[in-house]
Amino acid sequence: MFMVVLMVHASAVFAQQANEAMLVAKLFKALQYSDGDAYAKLYANTDSLCSWILQYADVNSESYKKMYFVKNNATAREDYDTIIRTEIDKNLDTFLKKSKTLGVHWDETVFVRYELEKIRRGRGLMIEKIAPLRFLGYIFFKDNFTRKMYGFTVYDIMQVNGKWYGGELVNIFAAENKEQYRKAYDKEKKLLEDIENGIVTVQKDMRDSTDTDKEDDRPSNMKEIVDRKFYKGTFDNEIEVQLYVRYIKGPCPDGICSWDALFKFGDQDEWVSMSVTRNESKWLFTEDLGGMDLKLENGIYTGTWAAGDTKTEYDVRLKETNLSAKKANALDKAMDAFSEPGE
Repeated sequence: MFMVVLMVHASAVFAQQANEAMLVAKLFKALQYSDGDAYAKLYANTDSLCSWILQYADVNSESYKKMYFVKNNATAREDYDTIIRTEIDKNLDTFLKKSKTLGVHWDETVFVRYELEKIRRGRGLMIEKIAPLRFLGYIFFKDNFTRKMYGFTVYDIMQVNGKWYGGELVNIFAAENKEQYRKAYDKEKKLLEDIENGIVTVQKDMRDSTDTDKEDDRPSNMKEIVDRKFYKGTFDNEIEVQLYVRYIKGPCPDGICSWDALFKFGDQDEWVSMSVTRNESKWLFTEDLGGMDLKLENGIYTGTWAAGDTKTEYDVRLKETNLSAKKANALDKAMDAFSEPGE
């Protein structure tokens, strides 16, 4: 209903950003802090909205007449601002409530990546005159508290007059890529249909979801570690790096459901905790300053590390090496320190 209401009153309403990356960054930051005001500030004011409609609408259309009235009437502008803000707040509140049912800890999240898909154009609608380029955005992030990967969508990201504007927060699922997101979407759609038809109950679904999450929510120092791996290597064949990976037991087909890791860069003294996700042969290691997208073959990780802010990339090559019991014990203590209260 969010976009429907706004489209009835006008059309694209997000404040301009220089590029899509900046838009996504500001949107994600607002979610991290559950900041409704910061989220609302992404939207354009009523004056900008009126100018768009008056520019593209037929002078005899209802849209043109309505926006002309709003533009020249202070009370109407205030009422219009209230309508927009109400719908913004509803959209954000609904989205945050759903993410809460999934157990997302926004203040512990790390942005991973985004992808855009073009939305097929319709036939002469006003929105397409204003914004001929429209996208469905997929945004992926990691919850460091639960070590889970999530993806959510933003519908109708638009480019207007060379600037970028956002869209509606739609769905959020535990997913590492678009394929997993779509599978989760289809599963939820079927579930809702089954609930509507009385085949399953909401209570059963909520109970099953809660039971599944219990294992992953435990602190790392309370989980059963079934294997430890230690790697040494370089970035761009120059900067020495080290990586320690632990394999955590869980109720998965192969017995391993999650991983955690420590990373050491160059000659720095401190180890850094990294979140880990795995998709077939691909491994994703993330921390506050960036992440590694790696492939593991014959005990050797290869791939890239990218900075989260500048997007600077390094070629990565890490080879598994022997790990003594003394070294493993020291690294375990360092790892567990990240899970202690107050750390």
